[in-house]
Amino acid sequence: MSDPVVESMGLCLRAGLAPMLWGPPGVGKSDRVKDLAKERGWGLVDVRLARRSPVDLRGVPVPDTAAGRTRYLPPFEFPEPKRDGREGIWFLDEVTGAPPAVQAAALQLFLERKFDSYEVPPGWHVVAAGNRVTDRSGSYAMLASLANRVVHLPVWCDLPALDVSPEGVRPDADAWRAWAYSTGRVREEVVAFIAFRPDLVWKPTGQVAFPTPRTWEFVSRLLDASGGSAPPSLAVAGCVGTGPAGEFLGFLRVRREMPDPDAILAGADVPAPPADRPDVAWALGGALVSRLAALKKKRKPVGAQVAAFVRWLPQLPSNFQVLYLKEAWNAGLGTECAAQPGFLDFAREHREVFVDEIRARAG
Repeated sequence: MSDPVVESMGLCLRAGLAPMLWGPPGVGKSDRVKDLAKERGWGLVDVRLARRSPVDLRGVPVPDTAAGRTRYLPPFEFPEPKRDGREGIWFLDEVTGAPPAVQAAALQLFLERKFDSYEVPPGWHVVAAGNRVTDRSGSYAMLASLANRVVHLPVWCDLPALDVSPEGVRPDADAWRAWAYSTGRVREEVVAFIAFRPDLVWKPTGQVAFPTPRTWEFVSRLLDASGGSAPPSLAVAGCVGTGPAGEFLGFLRVRREMPDPDAILAGADVPAPPADRPDVAWALGGALVSRLAALKKKRKPVGAQVAAFVRWLPQLPSNFQVLYLKEAWNAGLGTECAAQPGFLDFAREHREVFVDEIRARAG
């Protein structure tokens, strides 16, 4: 039987994410990393972060007389393809044994794969491991900024707690979805879920893994790496926390019950979701708008598909018609929707949502 930790770790590496293995001493965190590297024929560079200072990570400053500047020579043990192989794992062990100043110095590595002038070689993957404070092994609490840059995988333990204050944070789920539509970097399943549960776009869970715009993008990358199939719950929970992961995976199962969005956009006569299944309706709305936004981003004509979308909407309850059109507006499809017959009358009826468009069309 496969090890779920190793399976989730491998998925993270395919997605270009850095997994962080948590657990008390002696449960096999290091062995799992070494076994994975050996199984794949990769190199392995093991660096104990607890024994480093911020200067050790940045490298030694040396003068560059030609440029009139100082540059930094990276430490010898950092991965070097000619010496360590074209592919491998850079294993940063004892991460939580490092004081906050060292953890802060490592932030750039986990997200940008670089330390100043040193960049992690393309075929190399960053994997981390550490103990919880409750393991009484001399560990520090992990910085929230670092916790939000890795995927947390527990080994024979629960994930550690993390106190993140929501004070002053006012997440705007609409703005995030607009960004997601415009960039095409986030899969439609994730965008639709945040439309369904906007309160989960940023929410402390009490764990080191918690939902933020960044970690939802991590979930999207896990979906890509798994070919669109539902990723292991351990990996999703390692991004956004146990509770949000369970809700998201349940939402993915709901999508199997939704009508075919491509058939709707092709003009077919497709029945609407049942009135007692708002979750299916939310999933379908996200799928429809994501497909239209993707076509527009590729600079392909979308007029016929938008027309089919708007013609199909009256099958839905009025509140969902408004929500679908608002989401299309959020995705930058307002001009195409407003060009459809009858839209202005509909917008006047729901002026609290479409007031800006009514003013623009009237003036």
